[in-house]
Amino acid sequence: MNIKNILYVAASTFVLIPLAMACDNISEDDRFIIEDKPVPSPHAVPKTLLIQEFTGVRCPNCPDGAKAIHEIQAEYPSRVIAVGVFPDAGSLTRPWSSAQDFRTDVAKALYSYYKRPDLPAGVFNGVLTGAIPSQWATVADPYLLEEGKMTISLTSDYSETERKVKIDYEITLTDNLAEKLNLMVWLTEDGIVGRQSGLTETYKDYVHNHVLRKSFFSEEWGKELGSSFNNGEKISGEASTTLDENWVAENCHVVVFVQRADNKEVKQAAEIAVVSSAEE
Repeated sequence: MNIKNILYVAASTFVLIPLAMACDNISEDDRFIIEDKPVPSPHAVPKTLLIQEFTGVRCPNCPDGAKAIHEIQAEYPSRVIAVGVFPDAGSLTRPWSSAQDFRTDVAKALYSYYKRPDLPAGVFNGVLTGAIPSQWATVADPYLLEEGKMTISLTSDYSETERKVKIDYEITLTDNLAEKLNLMVWLTEDGIVGRQSGLTETYKDYVHNHVLRKSFFSEEWGKELGSSFNNGEKISGEASTTLDENWVAENCHVVVFVQRADNKEVKQAAEIAVVSSAEE
């Protein structure tokens, strides 16, 4: 049985509403001047913020990172995508006895690229911040004001019998770009209950969300898209992967993002559930 799910990340539409004003015999002293202000581009689109959170199950401060991200997502619904990245950071990320191991090769590569920061650590649209979790909301604000240069549309198709998910993506450029870009496609899972170190206690029933499970691509930094793009150009394709038997498909999401190959700046991101909340 296949379950289809569709997500469209579309351009914002800016509507100008004329304002009629009646003016009779206004003296020069009572007149006002309307200053020129920046006008949004007709191709402007909202840019989604991707937060990659380096974290660990034996890291006492890491629940603070998860809390900070939850608060940012609550303030900006549908504008922030989070991925919990569990690198090989010694004792901080070593799994508890008989528990799942959240460490992945993708996380290892990311952790090495960012010079093995102290946990928890936040990477905002590809930029590592040195701020502590209580400051992450302030760090996030400027990114949420940025203009996107592309949109991403996603469709997911999940086979329950094969436990295989296929993603169809369409990227539409809304500006000209001369940058080498890569496409990343990741699988994440929510609602994983397990042990977690805290500052004053070890939580036995802690809920781990947006845990990075795997990349759809074998290449460390995803799939190359090219280095020159024109406004209105469309890039489409598909990617697929198989879920492990202990992953709950209904709790899984696919995170798709485009980033610069050189400095890992995230240009745009989108997310879609593996299984839709209602069959279409």
